Amino acid sequence: MSTDHQIIVVGGGFAGVTAARDLSQLGYRVVVLEARNRLGGRTHRRRFKDTDVEVELGGGWFAGEMQRFAHREITRYGLKYKPDPPVETFGHLLGGQRREQPFPVTWEEAVDFERFGIHLLKAALTVDPAMPADLQPLKAFDVTWEEFVAPLGLPDGLRDLVDAWALDACGGRATEDASAINHLWQTAQFGHSLVRWHTFIDQQLEGGTRALLEAIIGDCNADVRLGTPVTEVEQQGGQVRVMTAEGEVLAAAGAVIAIPVNCWPNIAFSPRLNEDKVRGAALRPGTRGVKVYALVEDAPAGFMGYGNLDAGCGLTVVNGQGEVDGAQLIFGLSPAGRREGIEDAFDPFDIELVQRAMSAYIPGAHVIATDAEDWNVEPFSNGSWSAYRIGQMEFLGGMRRPEGRLVFAGSDIARGVMTWIDGAIESGTYAAAELNRIVTADR
Repeated sequence: MSTDHQIIVVGGGFAGVTAARDLSQLGYRVVVLEARNRLGGRTHRRRFKDTDVEVELGGGWFAGEMQRFAHREITRYGLKYKPDPPVETFGHLLGGQRREQPFPVTWEEAVDFERFGIHLLKAALTVDPAMPADLQPLKAFDVTWEEFVAPLGLPDGLRDLVDAWALDACGGRATEDASAINHLWQTAQFGHSLVRWHTFIDQQLEGGTRALLEAIIGDCNADVRLGTPVTEVEQQGGQVRVMTAEGEVLAAAGAVIAIPVNCWPNIAFSPRLNEDKVRGAALRPGTRGVKVYALVEDAPAGFMGYGNLDAGCGLTVVNGQGEVDGAQLIFGLSPAGRREGIEDAFDPFDIELVQRAMSAYIPGAHVIATDAEDWNVEPFSNGSWSAYRIGQMEFLGGMRRPEGRLVFAGSDIARGVMTWIDGAIESGTYAAAELNRIVTADR
């Protein structure tokens, strides 16, 4: 098929490159405009500073066949999964105690843990993972994690654990304004299993996210323009006109908007976006979670720990990723990344702050270097991974809906596995098919 139409894709993350590949293979001339000097969006694989070891500073984990869109691409290009190093030692900071057992629940908490599991799974079983969350009757669960869990009256140690899990899922909004639907949705996506949801994400890719990204974009003839922020998008007379920050104007038969929802307000759309998109973007669905890597001396191999936010000095999860020149490479997750006006921010570049956190989990450990990418202050992300805000379900359908010759993509508005790379790829797939339908219908 040969259409010889130009399509513009705004954003070069996994949603954007997937849409560009699919549209290119349908015969369109595709231009990808990416504001950063690289592709990948909120994924970024590069060397840990001053070493030859590569790390995933953004999204990087996969769940095999359970994430069917990502798995489709991985198998399509013959890439291989790479399991994380085995977990060998533990140090959980829960209930004012340091727990070194693999399963961080004490015998005294077992019955309460069972009650929590029943409560969570009973709610998660109402979620159909094959249907977009906003099309399901989930309003009763559109409450804070605090409201969802509080009726159980869990003991302190167990409550610390389930809060750490929820903070991981909600990126810092477990007890603020994130919806409990986040945790229910993830549990449903992983086979309605609490165990799978918290143990199955243990594999990356040989060559990392960059290998998959390069395979997808290399499978098309798109014109990729890096360092090209978009400031205006106008629709007029059956045509889309896109203006860049440098003042260049490109015209096309249609466009894919594949940037984070938090960045939609940075573009002047004419006509104005529909009310669902405006109000949905105002909720800021991107979280303020942050991932930090540290090279740590005097730390055991294969370490894993969950912790209370205060006890963990800002980190609720830490996990070892292997040895580097005699030190351990350990990553940590904080729900409190930097944002203007936030006083409890965790700065991943503050080595003293990271040292306090690692010392809490691993007494005697010594941090010699840290590295990170704080997506919260990175202007073309303005937030890290996705999480449903309370009330967002009301707007999601309209946030996905095409407007004229514009279609929208990204993990923030995925129909399926929101937050993950899988959701971005799925969203890019749908966007390409929808734009092709729109453009061909008007010819």
